Amino acid sequence: MTILLAHGISTTPAYAAGSYVVDTTSDADLEGCTSAANDCSLRGAIALANALGGTHTITFDSSVFNPGTITLTSALPTITSTIVIDGLGTSLVTVDGNDSIGQMLYVDTGADLTLDSLTIANANATVNGGAVYVTGASLTVTNSVFSGNSSSTNGGALSITNSSTTTISSSTFWDNTSSNQGGAIFITNSSTLTLSDCTMTSNAAFSGSTGQGGGIYVQSSASATVTNCTLKSNSVTDDGAAIYSQGTLK
Repeated sequence: MTILLAHGISTTPAYAAGSYVVDTTSDADLEGCTSAANDCSLRGAIALANALGGTHTITFDSSVFNPGTITLTSALPTITSTIVIDGLGTSLVTVDGNDSIGQMLYVDTGADLTLDSLTIANANATVNGGAVYVTGASLTVTNSVFSGNSSSTNGGALSITNSSTTTISSSTFWDNTSSNQGGAIFITNSSTLTLSDCTMTSNAAFSGSTGQGGGIYVQSSASATVTNCTLKSNSVTDDGAAIYSQGTLK
């Protein structure tokens, strides 16, 4: 086979379209995402995936994340396409909000986000969904940890609303807090949650006498199915230390 190279054209191969490898812990907007070193941040990969549309997978360079922590300086780009963020393991890949960025991820209408094998920590929001807010969209979480996230309203880790669908398996929610309802998860407005093989520990919902659902709060039009999960040492200032449900709970 003969290969002709035009003068001035780079021969550095890019990663396959729709597949990006995060090769730095920097939070800069690095959207190169080629085989060159240190040119693809998580922020940049999400922005690139959104710009291109369609379906994309974001993975992490094991030589950098061994382990590695991305400390965010602001919220990550809103998710508007179909994106899989596939970590190397909860002890190897951590995305840290540094208790200062507000909400970490916003999954917008029609989008689809999968989080697999990573830790989401220390997001601190003044709105619903300390770490992740899902509205009219789909979220899948597998083999992941949410820890130390907080909301001054509802859903310390997750807020799921507007007919969203969320599936969570083999994951841990620890030490997440809200100042009203749903210390870890708040689900409302005809949304559905399926939770299996998970652990929810030391989450809290507190607001004077109205804090409800230390682990999970299910609003009247929403539904949740919880299977083979351990919920312990969660706390509230009102009702439902583990789960408070006005909706459908199975």
